[in-house]
Amino acid sequence: HPDERRDWSDDAGIHRRRRLCRGNSRDTGRHGWRDRHCSGSPDVTRPHRGRRGPCRHCIGVRRRMLAAQRPLSGPGNTERRVADRCACTSSRSWCQHRASDAPSRQSTSARGHRQANYMTPTNDRTLRDLGERFVVAEITRDLRPDGLLLDGFGHDASFVDLPRLPEEVLVINTDRSGMNIAYRMGLAGPECVGDFGVSHAVSDIVVAGGAPCVVTVALLLPADTTLDFVLGVMRGATQAARRYGASIVGGDTKQNPKFAMVVTAIGTAHRDRRVLRSGAQPGDMLVVTGHLGAMVLGLVAFDRQIPLSDEARRVVETALVEQRPPFELGRAVGPAGIASAGTDISDGLPGAVHALCSASGVGALIDERRLPMHPALSSVIAAAGLSPLQISSAGGDWQYLYALAPSQIEDLGRMAVSIGATVSVIGAVVESGLMAVRTLDGEWRKLNRVEHDSFADRDGAGHFSKIGHLAAVAGDLVDQTHCSHLWPLGD
Repeated sequence: HPDERRDWSDDAGIHRRRRLCRGNSRDTGRHGWRDRHCSGSPDVTRPHRGRRGPCRHCIGVRRRMLAAQRPLSGPGNTERRVADRCACTSSRSWCQHRASDAPSRQSTSARGHRQANYMTPTNDRTLRDLGERFVVAEITRDLRPDGLLLDGFGHDASFVDLPRLPEEVLVINTDRSGMNIAYRMGLAGPECVGDFGVSHAVSDIVVAGGAPCVVTVALLLPADTTLDFVLGVMRGATQAARRYGASIVGGDTKQNPKFAMVVTAIGTAHRDRRVLRSGAQPGDMLVVTGHLGAMVLGLVAFDRQIPLSDEARRVVETALVEQRPPFELGRAVGPAGIASAGTDISDGLPGAVHALCSASGVGALIDERRLPMHPALSSVIAAAGLSPLQISSAGGDWQYLYALAPSQIEDLGRMAVSIGATVSVIGAVVESGLMAVRTLDGEWRKLNRVEHDSFADRDGAGHFSKIGHLAAVAGDLVDQTHCSHLWPLGD
């Protein structure tokens, strides 16, 4: 009944036991509170008698929005156009009060307004205006865990029905990501941010030989972030999870001065088909998937305004927007058991080679002339004045580095062709203590460990300043005769 006191759940951020308006403003322009006072807030005590038009609580506009002196209606401001009329002047069951404080769709009584009335899709509102519980309700409303999540969302923990065979083990990885560079450059919407965060976490699962099953997403958000941005991020995250055969089953939202996304991916792998960093043996070949350097070349081209052909622009924009791992090839390599060791190269090729060799207790020789660059970017490489080794050191390529026995190279090549992927042999595993690269001029030099380090690099500036100097990547000369003797691939 419109006169009764309703006790809406605190879960939606509603003041408990608020008196409700049974207004008659269509006839008199006055609001008819039972006690002639607005009880929407304890600091508002003026009677409604004599007031023309709705009060600020009834029209659903927060005081902060009024203080900002935004127009009550206008293009792109759906919430406030709806809020111009007081809900209590209609024949609905009760006054909508503040639209952003309405209870979630999942918990609202059937006696309330229709969902479209009090859950107006006004996504330019900020998280400061809406509150955490409202945002969480909006996020989880569109998630579909595909039967894996028992008992739904809203509990202290998620219960996941994750089937696992006796020979399978769980594979778990957590990664933190920030704002996708493509979004900051205006090349794509917030969906690319969510896609990037999930792809980042899933990449390590796949290169380790696992199949991702479930994902959790924690969003660290500034208070002035808009709901539209948050929902866009989650759309991208949901689409990415589905693309990799996984479901989002939980997460968290917290206020933070700077945006960040922390994703945990959980999958399964065959116990005897695990791909570790520590399995490489002297005599193995080093193989990379795909092409390297397209992302950093795109950044350089846009920053320096280097002319791009249509094909080159398509390649660099795809590399910037779709920072995704070679999922299909990774899912083929792992279960096949052909890789001795593997790692992703998202932080740069030299760092990945060092990480794999350090874990395996071996060394490596690589040839800069064998590093795979996209053929459409040859003119961009020349204009940028960077070598393939420098370009591949920048990271952001989201490709894989594998160590394989020479007898397995042909099998890997067939797998790649069958799914439309490319692989390139770039070097060989040798005895411990030797890490060298043959540069374009044919000299063997020490391969320095240059990689993106979030603690050592300030906003990435330190890392990118290093790769701008070839000496930072390729160090001092090493024993030329010894390296040439160990090198198994010829000239």
